[in-house]
Amino acid sequence: MTKAKDYSDVKVGVFVFIGIVTFVATITILGANQFLFKEQIQLKTQFIEAQGLGEGSLVSLAGIPIGYVSTLEIADNSSSVVVHMDIDQSYQKQLTTAAIATLKTQGALGDRYVYITPKREGEVLSSGDFIAADHRPDFLDAISERTNDFDNIGEVIRELSVLMKSINEKDRSARLMESLASTSKNLDGLTSNPQLKKSLNHLNNILRKVDEGDGTLGRLINDPALHEKILQLMGDSPRNRYLKPLIQNSIRHKAEASK
Repeated sequence: MTKAKDYSDVKVGVFVFIGIVTFVATITILGANQFLFKEQIQLKTQFIEAQGLGEGSLVSLAGIPIGYVSTLEIADNSSSVVVHMDIDQSYQKQLTTAAIATLKTQGALGDRYVYITPKREGEVLSSGDFIAADHRPDFLDAISERTNDFDNIGEVIRELSVLMKSINEKDRSARLMESLASTSKNLDGLTSNPQLKKSLNHLNNILRKVDEGDGTLGRLINDPALHEKILQLMGDSPRNRYLKPLIQNSIRHKAEASK
């Protein structure tokens, strides 16, 4: 009697265990694939790389879950990845030849998923068709690719911190500001000096007259004809015309005086 009861208890335990395993498996399957009992169409897209994407990854249409990734394979004669997707058929009308598929990152854990941007124009896709892919990285991918730049920015911030610390120690910044204030005060006092203002005004009047062509210096600078006359006077021809006879007469007079 005892053996029969023990055997019965074992059978009950086995059945309970099988029931629990079946229940957990069912919950897992249904949770992983909420589209299991819905009519589906099979669509494809192609990415240059699919790091982090796998079977069961979510497919989203403008933020609404509409399916999941069924399989991934390497494209023929290419190193890109063909992504096969099972899509809820009720969303087929929003999936046209103008729709764009993008590989995005979800959350801090880096889960990848396929994000489809719907477009009204174009023809409705049929099962087995390809959705055009956008290969630009999303925001998180762009941040990841810019890690070296962020390191450089961090280095600049650290160097700036060291510089500011060096300036601020021993009241250097206070003394620097006092020096700047003193210099500014001296400049204000210098420019407000009446004699200096008078001299600057006089100099400004002289330069204005020169620029306008007044006076000898102004005419010399602004009158091209006067400039040419000076060149003619100082050139080779006037020198030969006036200086050479003068030298010859001087030599001749000296020769006559010596006789």
